[in-house]
Amino acid sequence: MANNYTEATMTPDVFLTERQEKLLHCYGASCHGPKGGPLYVCWEDHFSEQPDEMDFDEEIADGIEEDVVLPSVEHFLRDILMNPENKDVEALNVEGCHRCDKMRSGEFGGFALMVTRKEYAWCNTGMLRQGKGGKIVPNQIKVLAF
Repeated sequence: MANNYTEATMTPDVFLTERQEKLLHCYGASCHGPKGGPLYVCWEDHFSEQPDEMDFDEEIADGIEEDVVLPSVEHFLRDILMNPENKDVEALNVEGCHRCDKMRSGEFGGFALMVTRKEYAWCNTGMLRQGKGGKIVPNQIKVLAF
């Protein structure tokens, strides 16, 4: 049996409310930086895309209602962009990798996510596929509006 991991980093550093910082932990993220300053956000072993995948750690999320309905990570990151302190940040960029502790086909890859105030886009290494005659056929990246 193999262990799979999804690690990611987000740029640039951002200001978070206390509630946002606690909720980011529920998405599997950790925040690093000075208290009251912009924070570096990363996912060290599991990047959660959807709320139903996340672990709600009551100790970390102290003061957050347990039955809170959290949006997808794209909508949550957009909410971070809406903080007045982040008014000069045009976009949040998440880059990540999928890895496995055993060398197995299909267990490795990478992805990128860009979130602005109006739209977001995903791409990943699985978006390339082989077409007829051995030609590479890239799938189109979809940009979605909020």
